[in-house]
Formats: sequence, structure tokens, C-alpha cells
Amino acid sequence: MSNTNQIILFGKYSIIKELGHGAYSTVYLAKHLTLDVLRAIKVMPKGNIEDSSILSEAKLLKSLKHKGIPFIFDIEEDNDNFYLIEEYICGDTLGDFLLHQKRLSSSLFISFCKQLGDIFTYLHTAREQPIFYQDLKPEHIYVVNNQLKLIDFGLSNLNSLDNSLNLLGNEEFSAPELFSGEKITIQSDVYTLGKLFEYLLGFVEDSIYQQSIHSIYKAIDFNPTCRYETVDEFLNALMASFNNSSQMHLIKKIAVVGASKGCGCTHFSISATSCLNFLGYNALYFEKNNTNALLNLSNHIPNSKENEGVISYKCFNGLPNYGPGIKIDSISFQYGIYDFGSSFSVHELKNYDLILLIFPRGEWLFNDAIENFSPLISNINSNKLKFICNLGNSKDSLPIAKFFKAPVFPYDYDSDLFLSNQKKEEFFSQVLQLEGRKKRFLDFVKRKK
Repeated sequence: MSNTNQIILFGKYSIIKELGHGAYSTVYLAKHLTLDVLRAIKVMPKGNIEDSSILSEAKLLKSLKHKGIPFIFDIEEDNDNFYLIEEYICGDTLGDFLLHQKRLSSSLFISFCKQLGDIFTYLHTAREQPIFYQDLKPEHIYVVNNQLKLIDFGLSNLNSLDNSLNLLGNEEFSAPELFSGEKITIQSDVYTLGKLFEYLLGFVEDSIYQQSIHSIYKAIDFNPTCRYETVDEFLNALMASFNNSSQMHLIKKIAVVGASKGCGCTHFSISATSCLNFLGYNALYFEKNNTNALLNLSNHIPNSKENEGVISYKCFNGLPNYGPGIKIDSISFQYGIYDFGSSFSVHELKNYDLILLIFPRGEWLFNDAIENFSPLISNINSNKLKFICNLGNSKDSLPIAKFFKAPVFPYDYDSDLFLSNQKKEEFFSQVLQLEGRKKRFLDFVKRKK
């Protein structure tokens, strides 16, 4: 069907265009002339695989009835081909969906995991023998109004316990036993689901990553006997980690403290908040000092907005210090950037997850910085501390690193604290330990190019 113009199949399907093709089949978009509805028609040439196998697998597919699996309306054949008349899925592949969205909310991540788990559980339990799907990948999952559809149930993807068919799979998501010639089991599908969930983790909030990674690592253990025995067991463990989230510290509170007045805490904090929001993290700036810098700044920015006390401009959202007399309703955020300036209490800072110590550039200010920070450094867990040399370079940072025997991050001059750029993104990804997850997203973007 190299030329699809005016092709009518079986007197009722008008071929519109080719949708895609694989090793054993080509899929076309067609219109049912009587019903005036779209259908996907998978054309499988005879002779590539034993005809009886094609028919038996086609009938098996037609028997599947699940909202996450495209419905098979009919099976046709002529002298040259078999034809599967399928439900047409109009949506984005999961890969394209994530490329456009860039981030997955926690609720959508959980929903996607549940939906895929439900599809696989159905495949494993709908018949006397389980059906295995070992070619799972983002291109084989369609997103339609946030509902997932698993497509491409070809002969290379389906199998049952007898392993009589050769599964092709793919190296990124398929179980290792598929390529070593070992027996495929339910644990093999647990593995492929775990790899897909691990892929999704590159697009979720940090708290979701921390909660779910332990369960996922168990699912993708190289040894099948060390994995969960069923998809349900895997999903139950994964969901339990979210149900226990109320016992976990999900919000990352980051304190920014300065060695002296004018060392750039506010400038740095606003820039960090803007960059985090640009990267897809829900960040909120809190003014914990008494300078009123945020309100003064917003008065000089014509396009800034105020909503329920929060000042917004471009990717920045911040809460000014209105004083104890004004109460602001609880605001949802993932990362809180708390700008203390040079006035801070060691006792209060013990409640923060991360403390960024802002050092001014210039060796003549170094002794004052040591004196101001000494009580903090001697009373706070060193794992919570990060040293920043503001407006400095590697040379400026060296004395700080030598004295405190710790890494120092030089932060270069920032001409526009409300805009993000690659240099800033790399800096904050490293300082706030986002680089692993950001790298997964950047790698994904590169693969799509």
C-alpha cells in the first residue's frame, strides 16, 4: 500500500494515511465508510510468521477487554495479508507528552503508575496463562486526556508461559533474562514496569523520587527471584510509600544566611527561587529579614503582581515580611527559600534541611565572615551546610575552602535575577543536588532530537 489514495479495504474502510510500521506490520489510519468513524488497521504480510500463529494471536488480542488496551473490532485476511481492525488512539505518546510537559505532578505520576500496573495485572490474570508484554517503552504508551493506552500488541511483544514465540524487546526497558534466553515470567514484566517507572522519576518532584525509588529498585533487581512476585505486590509497595508520606519531611526548607550586611543574600535567594520555578520545581521565597527589600523591589517592577500576599514576576514567587500583625493563609510549595540576611538564630536554623552560607568576595572580609559564621558551623550538622562565594570565582573561593575544608561554590555576577540561563541552572542543580534528575531530563531531550 505504498500509495494510499482511494484504497478501499473490504468495501468499507477507506485508507487515509500510514501511521507507522514495525518489523512485522504496518499500521494505517482508515475511515469506516458506513459508521463514519476512524479506525487503525494493522496490516501483517503473510509468510513472515507462521499463519496459524498470527491467527491465534489475533484472536487472543480480540478477546482482551480493558480500557487501557485498544479494542480489536475485527480480523480480516486476503491472499497477501492479515488485517487487525483496531480502535484508533488519538493522543501523544508518553515520550512526546513528557517532552511538552517537562514535569509530572505527584498525582499524575501515581495515576500513571496505577494505570500501567492495572493493565499488566489484567494481562497476567485475564486468561489461564499470563500474557507477557516485554516491549514496553514510551513510544508504545499513548496519553489521551491523562488516560494511558498501551499499544503495539504485535507478535514480537506478546507471549505466554510456553515461550514459544521469540520476543524482541528493547534493551532500555526489557528484562535482562529476555536477552540471555532464560524463561520469561511475571517477574520479567515487573522489571519492565519498574524500568518505565524509573524513567518517569526523571520528571517528578524530588519528594516523590525519594519516596518511590526503594520500591522501584527492588522491582528492577537483576535477579528475578529478588523482585516482587506480582505486579500487584509491586504496586502495593509503591503506593504504601506514598501513603506513609505524612510521616516524611516532604518540603525542602532552604535557609540563606549572609556573613555580613550587603553580601547579596536577597539577590541570591530571588535568583534561586526563579531558577527552581523555571526548572519546574514549585519554589517560594520567604523574606525572613527586616529590610522590606521585596516590597521595595516590586514597587519598581511595573509588571509584578500580588495575589493573596504573594509577589509574582516572571518565574519568581515570593512572600514579603509583612510582620507579625498580618497573617497569610498556608501556601503550597515544594522548595522554600528563606532569606535571613545576616540576622539569624542558630536554634531556628536547626529546623532547616539545607543552609546556604553566603560569603562576600574579598579576603579583607574573610575574618568577619569566620567570626559571624563560627557559632553556626560549630552547632549545625555539616551535611546541612553549603558554602557560597557570592560574586566570586574559583580564586576567591579558595581561602574559604582551605579554612573550612569543604567545597565552595562560586556564584558569578547575575545581571538579571528573574531570568534563568544554562549557567544558573547548572549551578543550582549542583548546589541543591538536582543534577541527577535534571540530567535524566536533558538526556531524554537529546534522544528526541
